[in-house]
Order: sequence, then structure tokens, then C-alpha cells
Amino acid sequence: MQSIRKKSFAAEQLAKRQKKNPTSIAIIVLAVIIAVGAVGYAVYVRFGEKEVPTENVSPADKKIKSIAVLPLDSFSDDPDQINFSDAMHDAIITNLSRICAGTIRVISRNSASRYKDTEKTLPEIAHELDVDAVIEGSVYPSENRVRIIVQLIAMNPERHLWQNDYTKELRDVLSLQNEVAREIASEIKVTLSDEEETRLASVQTVNPEAYNLYVQGRHYYNEAEFEKAVELLEKAITKDPGFAQAHSLLSRIYQFYDREKAKSAADRALELDPALAEPHMTYAYLYQRIFDWQKAESECKQALALDPSNSGVHTFYATHLRMICHYEEALQKIATAQKIDPLNSWSYGAAVAIYAAMDRFDEAMKQYRRGKEFNPDNWYIDQHYGRMLYKMGDYAQAREVFGKWEGTHEGPERFGYIHALAGEHAEAEKVLNDLIDSTKNGSIPSTYIIFIYAALGEKEKALDWLERMYEEGSHNMLFIKTDFEFDPLRSEPRFQAILKKMNLAD
Repeated sequence: MQSIRKKSFAAEQLAKRQKKNPTSIAIIVLAVIIAVGAVGYAVYVRFGEKEVPTENVSPADKKIKSIAVLPLDSFSDDPDQINFSDAMHDAIITNLSRICAGTIRVISRNSASRYKDTEKTLPEIAHELDVDAVIEGSVYPSENRVRIIVQLIAMNPERHLWQNDYTKELRDVLSLQNEVAREIASEIKVTLSDEEETRLASVQTVNPEAYNLYVQGRHYYNEAEFEKAVELLEKAITKDPGFAQAHSLLSRIYQFYDREKAKSAADRALELDPALAEPHMTYAYLYQRIFDWQKAESECKQALALDPSNSGVHTFYATHLRMICHYEEALQKIATAQKIDPLNSWSYGAAVAIYAAMDRFDEAMKQYRRGKEFNPDNWYIDQHYGRMLYKMGDYAQAREVFGKWEGTHEGPERFGYIHALAGEHAEAEKVLNDLIDSTKNGSIPSTYIIFIYAALGEKEKALDWLERMYEEGSHNMLFIKTDFEFDPLRSEPRFQAILKKMNLAD
């Protein structure tokens, strides 16, 4: 019965699309027939030649311990509808991971999103993500309403366990996201706590225009186009001042540019919805900037409790632990990030940085190679790999790695530092002078001014710049305790005094 329902729905949608250019009733009927056949072929492609059982089978019998929510199809080339589907996908994963925390592993959005428009079969995807079941579905937003159809498919053997579709007013989209996650959890035999039941049932409505602006703002945030994202999010808040998610995301952007605005946005977001994780990440960063490491860690823990399948939170927490040299704990957080988000190379870059700081170069190399398998063009993992190389004394290879990103993510300062390490003083001093000149127009000094001076043996000048950068509040000062580039200065009293001011002294 469930498979017939799926075919009817797909046929209905195809028939509606065909009506955009109707020529006769016969064409519409033919479209429906083709749609039914297409769905049958899709099932064949997904599951192979064998027949796919459609009867209900108890998920508990199949021992579902891990699940992936695949990107939701929008059946549209309209960027707005695609972004809407992506936002719905993200929200369902976030809600489901909270509900299933500690019981079922939910794959993070970053890894799941890699299968958008994939030609791989469900068994192939499940094998790569190491999950017992997958959720797939489609979203159909209109001007004032949204419809979503989802189905749960178990693996080994593959079979449909459950399917449902939902239609709500767009102003109730947040409630819809919760309802879908709740029903998925129910089907995989997860019991909700009373607190979680209350949270899921207490979602407010949202202004449809504000939600669409938020969706577009989140898209630009993911694309690192922050000015455009801020513009859209501010408009969303104007349309609906009580829209917590818009305030929350705005806080994450402002934290790098305006700490007062970041705190204000985070405060407002949690006032409206205490269950949001993002504002706690904002708070954690703000506490780091004033060197309150205990409160920063507390905020990391709260963010994890609220969004346990967010690999970005785990990686952020691991980086925080690296700042204070708690390396073994940091590696535990990275391991969790990789387990729930196995195809996200950013966590592998963070792991390279931690292992390199511990002089465990073999493990760092393994992390580097694994991360590059998933994303050969990730500059972050190359950055920490290059740092490891020059720490090991392999200057030629380090130059090659950083050379790949010259003019984009890497400037001349890396090469100036390598010149200094390699004893090429004239070349290092040329870069150093250029970096110092660049500060005369008000630019924030590069940490590499300190590194180059230190590598050249001019410790007093290095410490002069270190004290200046401390006073100016440079973000890169947060890594003073762990980054090995500071090593030549560690025994100096002036360096120890700064560590004490930053609450990092032993």
C-alpha cells in the first residue's frame, strides 16, 4: 500500500508540472503513466533487480542504531525553492539529532548533503555513511503552504518501513519541521522525554516573508557572503521581531565584526527560544575573546547538549580545547565529529592541528590523507598540514602546500616565516618589512610579524609586537598557548606575563 501511495504522489506531481504546457488530456494521462513507470525504475535503480518488500517490519527488529536524512528534493530549478528545501533538511536533522541524542547516531548535515543529486543507490550511500537506515523525501513549497513527503528505508536488507506526507500553512513551517522529526523518531522507537515533548509542541508561528528571508540569509551565510546574509536577516527580523532563528544566525555572523551586536542578538535568540544551540557557540567565542576559558567551555557543552549531531559544534569545542592544550579531550571531540559527519574534511584539518601540536606526526598524516579523500581542495586542512611540515623542517614541501593557496587564503607571511626558519634572512626581512608597512594604514598586525622576528632570533622585537597585538585584541592571540610558532618566546618573562593576563599561565 505504501509503495502505491508513493507512486500516486509522484505521478500527481509530474502531472501538475506537465500542465504548464498542456496540449491535450492524452498527454497528461501519458505523463501520469510515465511517472508511475519512472518511480518503478527509480526503485529498480535504488534496490537492484530483486523485489523490494513494502510490508511493515518493526524497526526494532532491524536494530536501527544509526540513520541519515538525505537532502530533500525540491523538484525545481528555482534557487529559492532549493534553499527552502535545504533549510528544511537542516532543521529536520537538528531536531532529530536532539531527540535521538545518546540512543541513535544521526549523520550531520554536512556529510548527508554530499548526496544531493547523487546517482548512487541507497545501499551505496548507507554503506559510505555506515548507517542502518535512511530518510529521503521531497518538499513542495508554494506561496502560503508547504507540503513534504518523507519515507524511512531500512538497510540490510533494504525495505520501506514507513512513509507519510504533511501539508501546513507556511507560517507553521517550524511546527512542521518538529512534527516530521517526532514521527521519524517514533518509527525508530525513540522515546521522547517530557521536556522534549513540551519543546516540540510549543513552537510559534513565523511570518512567511520573514522565513523566506531567513532561508536566503542562511544560504549566503553558508556561502560566506556575510554582508548579504546580514542584510537579509535584518529584513527578516523587521518582518518578524520574534523569529528566534534569525536572531540566532545573526549572532554567529556579528561575533567576528561587532561583539556587542553579537551578544545582543544571541541574548534575544535565547530569550525567544532557549533550545537553540547557535547562540551558545556565539557566547563561547565571546568568552574566549575575554579569556574566560571556563565559561567558554560551559557554553560549548550547552551547545552540544542542544545540537549533538552538529559536527561544527564538536569541532569548535575541540578547537577550544586545543587553545588550552587539553589535547586528549580535543581528540575525543574530533573523533565524535568524524563519526557523525564522516565526509566533512574540516574536522580532519582540526585533527591535523591537534596531532601536530603533540608532535604525533604519523597520526597527523593519517588525518590529512583521510580528509583529502573527501575534499582535495579544502584550504583549512592544507593550512595545518603545511604548518606541520615546517615544524618538521620540511620547508620545500611546506612552500609547495602553501603555494597552492597563494593569493586566496594564503599571503606572503607564510613564506616569509619559512624563509626565516630556513635561514634565508634577507628574504624573510623583506616580507617582514612589507607586513609592518601594511599596519601603517590601520590594518590589524599579522601574527607572522611576531613569528618571523622570533625565528630570526630578535625576541625583544617579537615581544614588542606581541604586547601590541594583545592590546589590540587580535583573534590569533587565542592560540598563544598551543601554537608552536610562539615556542622561541615561551621562556621569556614578558611572554609569561601575557599568558598570565590571558589566564593561560601554568
